[in-house]
Amino acid sequence: MADIDFDTMTRAELTELRGQLDKAITAAGDRDRRAALAAAESAVRQHGFSLADLMSQIAGGELEFRGLIKLPRNCLSSRRGDARAHPR
Repeated sequence: MADIDFDTMTRAELTELRGQLDKAITAAGDRDRRAALAAAESAVRQHGFSLADLMSQIAGGELEFRGLIKLPRNCLSSRRGDARAHPR
C-alpha cells in the first residue's frame, strides 16, 4: 500500500480522495454482500432448499424467526447472557 502524505495535499486533492474512498468502500461492501449471499445460497442448497423460498416463507409469516430467548429464572438476562437493567 502506498504511503500518502496528507499534510502536503491540497483541500481539493483531499476532497477528490474522499470521493474515491467513498466509491471504493461502497464497492467493497457490495462485493462482500454478494459473497455472503452466494455462501448463504450454497449452504441452503446443500440442505435441498432455495434461499428465495425460505426468505418468502419468513416474510409471509409461514416461518417465524425468533431472536434471543429470555431465561425463565431471570427475565432480565437473555440466552446470550446480556444483562438488561431496567430502572425502577
